Amino acid sequence: MPPSPGSLAATGKDEDGSELFKLLGLAGYKLKEIDSDVGIIPGVSFKFAIVRELSEADYDYLDEQIELFQLRSPGIIAEMQRAIVRTVVAINSAGGMQVSDLKLKVLPLPGASFSVTPAATVLGEEASMIMRAVQRVDRRIRNIVTEIRPGQAATPPTR
Repeated sequence: MPPSPGSLAATGKDEDGSELFKLLGLAGYKLKEIDSDVGIIPGVSFKFAIVRELSEADYDYLDEQIELFQLRSPGIIAEMQRAIVRTVVAINSAGGMQVSDLKLKVLPLPGASFSVTPAATVLGEEASMIMRAVQRVDRRIRNIVTEIRPGQAATPPTR
């Protein structure tokens, strides 16, 4: 009997859950949401998002944990799980790109999909609004300084 969507969802929330979830946590990813489809053929998928960048020490520790997992669980399913983590780490450590979202489909058939984005992303909506406000204030200050000192370069006043 295959696992139910409810039991799989409970595994995703459990801190002592699967080894894959632990390795993804060490790789800097956290469970973002669980999607469940109810029907004749149920479906369950887990979405992970990157929450932190790894240091070299983090990469070394993760490699060690992957090797230990390989010794404890040499099967094909465990190898597929390790391949997912290794793929994420390879993309993130190559530079320039990162796996921003990871979706692991468990039911009806296992699968993984990656959303790869540039590592240096544009600002979010809130940060963009703040940046524009700072730029407006900067322009106003430069205009005021120019009016006070006509003909001179706009330099902020000193105290």
